[in-house]
Amino acid sequence: MPENGRSLRRQLTATFGMLIGIGTVLFALLALNSVWQNKVQSIGESSRYAAQFIAAVVAEQVALRDLGELQTRLHTIQNDVLITRTCIYGAESTLLAGFGTQPCPPSADTVLEQHFYASHPVIWQDHNAGTVKVHISYAVAHAQMLRAMYPVLAIFAGLLLLALLLVRMLAARASWSVVDLAGQLERSDSEPLDLSEHRTAPLEVRTLAGAMNRRLAHLIDARKAAERLAAQRRDLELAERRARQLIRNIIDLVPYVIYAQRPDGSLVFANQATAALYETTVETLIDPAFSRQDREDCLIFSHSTAAHSEAVLADKRLQIARVPFEGRQATLVIAIDVTESHRLQQQLQFSQRLEVVGTLAGGIAHDFNNLLTPILGYASLLADQPLAEDVLHKVRQIELAAEKARRVVQQMLAFSRQQPTEHRPTDLRAVLESVASLMRASVPATVQIVVHAEPLPTVLADPTQIEQVLVNLCTNAVQAIGPSDGSIELRASMTEIQDAAIPPGRYANIEVLDSGPGIEPEVMKHVFEPFFTTKDVGKGTGLGLSVAHGIVRSHGGELFVANRPGRGAAFTILLPERSQAGAAS
Repeated sequence: MPENGRSLRRQLTATFGMLIGIGTVLFALLALNSVWQNKVQSIGESSRYAAQFIAAVVAEQVALRDLGELQTRLHTIQNDVLITRTCIYGAESTLLAGFGTQPCPPSADTVLEQHFYASHPVIWQDHNAGTVKVHISYAVAHAQMLRAMYPVLAIFAGLLLLALLLVRMLAARASWSVVDLAGQLERSDSEPLDLSEHRTAPLEVRTLAGAMNRRLAHLIDARKAAERLAAQRRDLELAERRARQLIRNIIDLVPYVIYAQRPDGSLVFANQATAALYETTVETLIDPAFSRQDREDCLIFSHSTAAHSEAVLADKRLQIARVPFEGRQATLVIAIDVTESHRLQQQLQFSQRLEVVGTLAGGIAHDFNNLLTPILGYASLLADQPLAEDVLHKVRQIELAAEKARRVVQQMLAFSRQQPTEHRPTDLRAVLESVASLMRASVPATVQIVVHAEPLPTVLADPTQIEQVLVNLCTNAVQAIGPSDGSIELRASMTEIQDAAIPPGRYANIEVLDSGPGIEPEVMKHVFEPFFTTKDVGKGTGLGLSVAHGIVRSHGGELFVANRPGRGAAFTILLPERSQAGAAS
């Protein structure tokens, strides 16, 4: 029910209360007037009766002019509280006696103001002996009449209150049906109104309730339809948000730079890869306040007018397409980083070159080995002959040169993987100690060799080949240090690898660290290529690191090289754990 305005109950109560109040007041005025008239008449009759009675009692004393007895008797019979004064006059209208709160007038003909009066002749023996005159004050009479009116006023006041209470009850009864129906509407607008308790309600109320029920039924049906539509809309919006979020997550997971650009250069959309390219957030990147100049290095290709086109920028291949956005054309650009593709292509070409060189080296090594066999055989036979000292010296030089040639042949066979190998459980810590002891005996005293090896599980490897790899790396390290003081550090530990370059798992990590000047970046790109060397002619074959790289690869591992700024180079060998290597085998 609204707070402002008057309720039907109050309106009915006020209307009928006003009518009953006016009627009650009019009836009360008529009743009071009747009481007033009756009281006036009663006072008149009482005064006349009092005058007649007094005249009969004092007739003898008036006739005999017994004034003392007259006054005594008058004092005795005067007991009416209404009578203000009683005056007895003789036949000649002279005052004989009087009694009252005020003195009597001297003559019977004198009329007192503000008084009622009644007179009666005094008859004695059929003669008029005088007159009795009774006076009643207006004030006393009015007070008496008002006292007579108080009960009447109390009765009418009670009747008025009772009538108002009855009107209030009737108004409540008349408005109860309307109020109850309004309450039902306020409590629930999803069910029809209950009219079971309103069978005795006025016809108008029942007609109104029926019309409201019909209208309410239409509203309930409309609301249910609206709720179904709203639920369907919420489901569609939720599905759309989920689809958008899924697409957004997928696009953010794509490692390519993806963005959409308006004709003015501002971005409509950008993924995480685009934000990472500029080292900022997506929100900052799509902000119109973001400087276009900061984007022109990569985003200028969006000005293409073709529906679909391609462009190449440094290490990125751009796919460009025109798409509608907000009633205008926007440019969708997908920048694919081809660095990894180029690296894999270069690695493939390198592997192909290694394979070709390995095949060539294997064939040359076999032929060269066949030539070295008789040389070594005949040199050995000559060395056993009783020849002159200078001839024997020359024969030994031939043997030394042939042995060096054989070692080169062995390296070429290992590089081409045509040399037979035997993988067996190998203690890498023992191999490290053995290589360190061997190298300490052959390196200058200015170079220290330190070993830090944790207890390692065994790996499946060819110990001889692993020793060859470590010797090659240590030899290169000694040559890099040169004649100055330095150190070579051999470290070994187990590590967990989660890298796409090699299969994930546990690997033995062997590091060869030197304190030399390090490797130039341009040289580092070619260190594992066969026959590549930075040494002077005749001081290196260029096969040491390529052979080491091939041996580690043949064990299912990987060989890496890195520069340590100001501290030399670091070669890292990763060999799979025994169980992992066995599974790979």
